[in-house]
Amino acid sequence: DNLETWWGAPLGVSNIPDEGAGRATYEILFGTPQLLTLAAVRWRYPSSSVSASCAGELFGKYLQVAAAIEIQDYITPLVFIGQRKCQKVLITFGKPVHNYADEGIVGIRELELHNFNKDHALQEPIIDSDGQPADLAVDTDVTTRWEIDSSSPKNLTVDLGEPKYAWGVRVLFPSNSIPMSFKLAIANSSDDTAAWAADE
Repeated sequence: DNLETWWGAPLGVSNIPDEGAGRATYEILFGTPQLLTLAAVRWRYPSSSVSASCAGELFGKYLQVAAAIEIQDYITPLVFIGQRKCQKVLITFGKPVHNYADEGIVGIRELELHNFNKDHALQEPIIDSDGQPADLAVDTDVTTRWEIDSSSPKNLTVDLGEPKYAWGVRVLFPSNSIPMSFKLAIANSSDDTAAWAADE
């Protein structure tokens, strides 16, 4: 928990595939299996990509459960594909972004593993762009879905009732209705729409 210290992995990674190319990994072992939903990497020197894999037992095979869509300079959250029981976790770092002594380097200040199993949006008031209820988007049934027949951008607004602490948003899209892109925006109150912070 000391953010002044950091672990580093010099990789010497070149831009030429298979020539000096390599990845650094960081493995965490637990005495007993743990329920996990998220990993977070606090960077000293970020890598170009990072992913998390989980195995339910010490001698079990790893299964990738999360990957970063975009690397943040200070902290990158890795939201798992649902809650996972892990006895070991493997964090895999891609090519370095920075160089040190003419070699690529990846450095992390802290690596965190969490179990946040509460869905803050579950069954909370939600409306679409037209002000109509969109309850099927936040119900407890994964076989139901909210959809709209429109080629123009649409949005969903969830009222959480009060400010909540959260690491990320998990969206389950039907396999035949995946959008080309989406944007997340947050505000401290429903009246503070002018100050909404958006992230692609």
